[in-house]
Amino acid sequence: MSVRSVVRSTVAPYLTPSGRQAAWNLGWMMAGTVVGQACSIVSLLLLTRVLGRETYGALSSVLSLRVYMLVIGAAGMRHIVLRETGQRPESHDAVLTGHLIITGTAGAVVALAIVIAANLMPISPDERGLWQIIAICNIASCMGVICFFDVAHRQAMSAIVVATVELAGLAALVMLERNGYLTLTTAGVILGGKWVVANAAMLGLYSAIVHPWRWTYVPATVREMWRSSRTLLISRLAGNVPTASGVPLVRLLHGNGAAGLMGLATQAMNAAMMLGAMANRVLQPHVAGPYGRRPEFLRRLGGFIILFYGGVALAGVVGSWAVIHFYLPDAFNPAWGPCCLLIVAGLVMSLARLLSTYLVVARQEAHVARIEFWSAGLYLLIVPLLATWASFRGAAIGTAIASGLLIVLTLFAARTSAAGTEPDCVAGDPADGAK
Repeated sequence: MSVRSVVRSTVAPYLTPSGRQAAWNLGWMMAGTVVGQACSIVSLLLLTRVLGRETYGALSSVLSLRVYMLVIGAAGMRHIVLRETGQRPESHDAVLTGHLIITGTAGAVVALAIVIAANLMPISPDERGLWQIIAICNIASCMGVICFFDVAHRQAMSAIVVATVELAGLAALVMLERNGYLTLTTAGVILGGKWVVANAAMLGLYSAIVHPWRWTYVPATVREMWRSSRTLLISRLAGNVPTASGVPLVRLLHGNGAAGLMGLATQAMNAAMMLGAMANRVLQPHVAGPYGRRPEFLRRLGGFIILFYGGVALAGVVGSWAVIHFYLPDAFNPAWGPCCLLIVAGLVMSLARLLSTYLVVARQEAHVARIEFWSAGLYLLIVPLLATWASFRGAAIGTAIASGLLIVLTLFAARTSAAGTEPDCVAGDPADGAK
């Protein structure tokens, strides 16, 4: 059997119309996202080199805790939007309006709390200003409509917007660095400004091109969305404990130097999770659809996970080694081992979030929350001990262990949900050329 025939027989199951559509979306989104993420990574590396370990440790702490700001402000809306627009497409305008109301209110409350807390904390004026800038600009990210692009299978369009804004942000950072104005405060203005511009542009573009919408306030829809989102909000808070707590914990125990190394490893994890989330954005609308539990779809899904997630892990390990050894100062060399551990842990957590879509579609949000709490509980139990014993290396090991528990519990629950009976009204997948 020739190599060509082996490749063809391997790829053939994925060449259905819906499979080609997913590949098209993923390909274009990867192109836009690669540009955007490359700019984001270069920006962070530039900040790492210019600010130094101590100041970068402070920046990493703010950006790590910003994850919690985003999770609270976003109010678990992504999965709710996927479910509601999939099951009730005629309610699109009401769902989008409810999304903006809930996330805008939650984001504003979080921003107010952070501004007040920052003025009470015994920190430097520059770090206080950074907290306030990030908190206020985070409101735009909370209200982001990127999940609606996913529902419409227009992921490439949103990725291009993000890539364009990231290019502009990188150019601004380079200009500031060359003129000697790149500080903690100006870095915060550029980072936060990117979120505001990107999300405002996506909202305008979505309404103008993808799906024109009118402000449609339906109290019953908002209440129903909020009821579901509260449980997911709690679960997302617990789920982000392993991704956002490592840097502040290491900083508390071992100072800014160790926090800078943990911050670099955490950024590698975040980059891997971003790529995993990119694939999830393409897959989740299909998983949430009426054909997400079919055996042939599950087989294709398993093959894709092995190839894509495995490739990202390998590229991340090699790429982080190259960056640390050929670009960053020697002081960052100890971070490579934790980078490798956190890259794998991040991909495992990203995969668990993909599989949890099955539970949300089955309206088992409470089960998702319980799984996330078990993982977060294990993290909070072992990571402080490991970090005390082995600093940033111990924190990385504990994160990997917690991610392992998360994927095991989620996989078991998702398999049980996916094995459920398909709706009787589903006779075939039109996208796959059936009937």
